[in-house]
Amino acid sequence: MPAMNRRTFLAQSLAATAAASLSQAATGSKLALGLDHFAVRATGWKAAQFIDYAASLKLDT
Repeated sequence: MPAMNRRTFLAQSLAATAAASLSQAATGSKLALGLDHFAVRATGWKAAQFIDYAASLKLDT
């Protein structure tokens, strides 16, 4: 097997990522989203407040 160089690795990685995302988009399944509350600790909000704010942004489309 020939040695893989950086260009080949990146091209194959991008192709695999694109194929996976297209496959998921075609099925219409929703992506699970994680939330790290510690990242916004300075706001003083509780987790529920932050989740409500995130939901109000309507960024799921």
